[in-house]
Amino acid sequence: MDCPKRRAPAGLPYDDIVEILARLPARSVCRFKCVAKAWRDLIDDPLNRKKLPQTLEGFFFIDKPNDVASFVEHFDFINLLPRSVPLDIDPRFPFLTKRPEIEDLLFADSCNGLVLFDHVRKSNLFDISSYIVCNPATKQWETVPTCSCCPPLRDCLDWYTFLAFDPAVSSHFHLICFQEKGLDEEDEVLVLSMCAYSSETGTWSQSQINWNEQGQLEGWRHQCHLSYQHAFFNGILHLLLFGFDHDQIVALDVQGKTEG
Repeated sequence: MDCPKRRAPAGLPYDDIVEILARLPARSVCRFKCVAKAWRDLIDDPLNRKKLPQTLEGFFFIDKPNDVASFVEHFDFINLLPRSVPLDIDPRFPFLTKRPEIEDLLFADSCNGLVLFDHVRKSNLFDISSYIVCNPATKQWETVPTCSCCPPLRDCLDWYTFLAFDPAVSSHFHLICFQEKGLDEEDEVLVLSMCAYSSETGTWSQSQINWNEQGQLEGWRHQCHLSYQHAFFNGILHLLLFGFDHDQIVALDVQGKTEG
């Protein structure tokens, strides 16, 4: 069977475009993916990935010393590029930490190049003043207020905030926040308050979730707890639920609607 002919953007020779892109920095190649679907498909083509510059320049990791408070975090960056030229990435995030309006930042999540921080005041390290989403490569950042319709986090048993971002689909990101409020009167159902934020609209939306009445979770009558273990893939946030008998994965879209 003959393979379908690959189309080049703007009618230019396909192989010539690949050769040009192979000589550009990875950051520029990523930007071209946002020009049009044809450019995105060309760059994402598995046959071209080995020729084009890799987008992964390195990764951050967090070190929490054992002899200090649990909220103290130290970031470092590992360079994966086969070259000695230093990258313009400072793991201390000075473009954030040197701003007078920003006090303490606690790492919350990361997704496809964006990093999510909980912004807390030094006067109250156990409550979140706002969220900050930033791009360490471009040094762009945005402040996201906490959801006004939710109770203060200090009144919750626990809370989880996840970042959802796919640059191949949209330049906008989403935050999905869960607040654990406790069990019902029969101590069976873990009731969570869930809020979803969209950077496109700049607003939060709230809903109540009963995990035992959603799709494939119907009839699961044992106490369960959310885990920080999660993955965002193809527009769906996959969360791990811990239960007494067995664990289960819940899939949500960026609006917080249960997929299964």
